[in-house]
Amino acid sequence: PIVFDQGDSSKVYQGGKVSREDVAELCVAALGCPEANAKTFEVRSKVPFGEVFQRDPEKPPPPRDFSKMFSNLDPSITGKCTSSE
Repeated sequence: PIVFDQGDSSKVYQGGKVSREDVAELCVAALGCPEANAKTFEVRSKVPFGEVFQRDPEKPPPPRDFSKMFSNLDPSITGKCTSSE
């Protein structure tokens, strides 16, 4: 259970650990998804940090629609800092 945020959001730090499996799935999906092109984002888990997330092998989660998740990202949010000087 992961979600995307953009900008330096404090929400990112309120989520839990993101598994290596989720990161790998996300990276592979981003490579083949045109909607991910030129967009920046943070990823966080919906599971609280201190709680261990375990998947039930008999009830796997539905496949993620990364195309939709990437489409919802705003390409104008770059993550680059701007200086007011």
